[in-house]
Amino acid sequence: MAFAGYLIKAGGSGGTEIPLEYMKISSYSAEVQRVERENNRAITGLLHRDVAPRTHVEIGFETKALSNTSLAALNALIRNEMIDLTQRNIMIEYYEPETDSYRTASCYMPDVQFPIRKAESQTELIFEPVKYVFIEY
Repeated sequence: MAFAGYLIKAGGSGGTEIPLEYMKISSYSAEVQRVERENNRAITGLLHRDVAPRTHVEIGFETKALSNTSLAALNALIRNEMIDLTQRNIMIEYYEPETDSYRTASCYMPDVQFPIRKAESQTELIFEPVKYVFIEY
């Protein structure tokens, strides 16, 4: 399946799309990571690699500068799809550019920092871009 109008769904394939209007699109990444168990070069200079058969993915994006209202909506969307709030476990469906397809991953979400850019009014804050990362188990 090719790109279908979204990059990430929190909650897996039946989950909720993270709206593109919140995202700085150029920051999106879905990095498939291979684990090398061992590598060495022979005397002839030939590289020998032993790569584990299983890969994992790290999915991430930065938001645009968002108001506290928009940021709260995004955080609620993600939190509502979490399997375990304490461990921050979540299923993610993500667009994988390498294959032009969607994949699903069981992930955890590391802690997020929320730097404030300015107080717009007595009731509105504007946040600097916030980085969200989802790391597959």
